[in-house]
Amino acid sequence: MEQNSFHIIPSEQFSKEKWNNLIEELNYQGLYCRYEYLQHFCDDWICISNHNQKLLLPVPIRKKMGITYAYTPSFFPQTSIIGKYNEDDIVRLSNKLLSIVHYGDLFLQGGLLTNKKINHAIKTNFTLASSNWQNKINDHHKRALEKANKQNFEIQESIQAPVIIALFKQNYKNKIGHVSNKDYNRLLEWCGQQPNTIQTYCAYLNGEIQAAAILFYHRNTVYNMLNVVTEKGKSTRANYSLYAHILDWCNKQSSRLDWEGSDIPGIARFYEGWGSEKHMYHHYHINALPFPLNYFKR
Repeated sequence: MEQNSFHIIPSEQFSKEKWNNLIEELNYQGLYCRYEYLQHFCDDWICISNHNQKLLLPVPIRKKMGITYAYTPSFFPQTSIIGKYNEDDIVRLSNKLLSIVHYGDLFLQGGLLTNKKINHAIKTNFTLASSNWQNKINDHHKRALEKANKQNFEIQESIQAPVIIALFKQNYKNKIGHVSNKDYNRLLEWCGQQPNTIQTYCAYLNGEIQAAAILFYHRNTVYNMLNVVTEKGKSTRANYSLYAHILDWCNKQSSRLDWEGSDIPGIARFYEGWGSEKHMYHHYHINALPFPLNYFKR
């Protein structure tokens, strides 16, 4: 391979061992870009790589009418640029990406892609180091937690994932129409296949679930993947009792909680109110379609 050149590598050219060894050598410690996660939650994916595979960008893709486009699979919050790079590397990586991906959206940790055919917006994620979390929460969350604690919630762990997913669909079906039954089935399969990765919690009051969560645990990070609060749970502050319990568990494991990104004001306030730190990541909208499609598909 020519030095400084970039290449497109189909996912089928990697085995689980080869890919995971590559990213670990490049000090990637996250969950989403591991081989098993990409394979399970993406319809398909490719890797944009430099000549010696020391810089990698996995990209979830689909194809329609002969056009390859980037998409964000459900329960796959973001991909990452893996490895060390400079500005010239990012320019070449961007150009190589556009040579195969002509449309779509990419949520990304890492360097700023540069090309006039890629629009860019900043998104916000929150993480919380769980040690001494009680001393980090703001006054609003302290009052809400005091109210929740008066309700005597029973927090149960290891609840079957189908129970939580059914409650989620029941409460949010009008808000998350983009999540298909196929997506939920993938999540259920992952929960069944990765028992050491999954944490499930429900907050019960008088025998009724008022809040619940599914989280993924990987290398001392707990990823907040799915959370549901019922209408009753909102008034009783059930979610505050639920996450106080989760943070106590994280603290015992010396783990941090990764809330996953949200720019919805109410959700962002809930995450930030625990004393969480903000982290920026990128939302790219790609439109490299040929004329006149590029005008009809903005």
